Parts: sequence; C-alpha cells; structure tokens
Amino acid sequence: ICIKGGGFGGLWLLMLGWFGLASSRSQNQMLILQKTLCDLVVSQASGRRFRVLEEDESLRRLSQMRVVSASDKQLAEWVLVCRSGRWIGYINDQPLNEIPVQQWDERLLAEFVLPISDLPSIGEKAPLWEAVIALERSSDGRLLVFNLAGLPCGTLDRVDLSKAVLKKLGLTIPEPIINSARIQNIYLLGMALPQVVDAMLASRIIELPDRFKETS
Repeated sequence: ICIKGGGFGGLWLLMLGWFGLASSRSQNQMLILQKTLCDLVVSQASGRRFRVLEEDESLRRLSQMRVVSASDKQLAEWVLVCRSGRWIGYINDQPLNEIPVQQWDERLLAEFVLPISDLPSIGEKAPLWEAVIALERSSDGRLLVFNLAGLPCGTLDRVDLSKAVLKKLGLTIPEPIINSARIQNIYLLGMALPQVVDAMLASRIIELPDRFKETS
C-alpha cells in the first residue's frame, strides 16, 4: 500500500490512527507489531547519517561541514574521526563554541576527539524491539550501529525503525511525511512502539537485556 496524495496533515494521521497504527488498540494489530519487532534486526532498518573526518583536519573543516548542513532542520549528523582509516572517536561542536575563530585553522580535530563509546549504540544484529528500548533511553533519540567486527556501520533513529516496520507491513510512506517525522524525531504516523515493547516486557515475551537493567 502506498499512501499518497496532497493531504499529509492531520487528516491522514487521524485516519491511520483510527485504523490502529497510532494507538495499537487492536489485539491482532498488537500481535503483528510484536512479531515484526522480533523478526526484524537493526541492519534491516539502519541508515547512515554520520560524517567522517581525519584527525589531522582543522576545526575550520568541521565548521565548513556544519555551514553546509545549517539549512537542514534535522539533528546535526554525528562526526566520527579517523586516523589513517581507523576509527578513533567522534567530535562535537563544543570546540567551535569555545575556540576563537582566529585559531580554527591551526587547531586540529585530534585535540578534541571524544571516545566513540560515549555515543549511544547498538549492534546490527540486535532485534528491533531492543532498539526501541535503546532509542527511548538515548538523550537525542538515535543510535550508532556497530557491525559484528565492532566497527561503526550506520545509524538508527525513530524514523528509520518505524519505516522498516511499516515496510514489513506493506506500507510505503511518502517522503514529505518521512521528512516531517525526522525533523520532529518521532515514530512515523505516531506509532506507539515503546508501548508495544512495554507490553512485550510485561507479558514476558521478551526480557530486558542486562545492559539496560542497571539504568532501569
């Protein structure tokens, strides 16, 4: 099913919510969503919204990258830092706010690299229900995806995840709706996926992974 047409606003969301995707009120629809979240893994949903810079590049280069993407209303992409092709960490925009502009050409990214382990993350083979938990515990609602070799291979946000679920259910969502949801960092069509996962935990269909128990 392809949802298309000019009215992408409240009417579409109202109709789809009434159908059950937004509230998940129907027991049958709940079971379908639960099965989908168990069947799909992160690699089937992840995108690749991060940039890569070498550690010997200057703060000026980071600034230029940010200027190019300034018109994008979505979350600023993570910037991962490499040394001769090997991942060593990531960098945020704090140095741009603290270092005088006159020093941007001489100050290198290597001075400001942060541990990549500080970023919220998930493995590419993790089930999507686990990704929902991780997303809801992430401060900005997105995750860095690691492959089996322990290397960054993608990113996952609420739109990526819900888009994969809807695709599995046979629904293709138009780009205007996708873009709007990504700007708001919400699940497509208001899908109540965290509540679906909570119900799975309560009914013991799944168990909370150990890495979440310390913060629960």
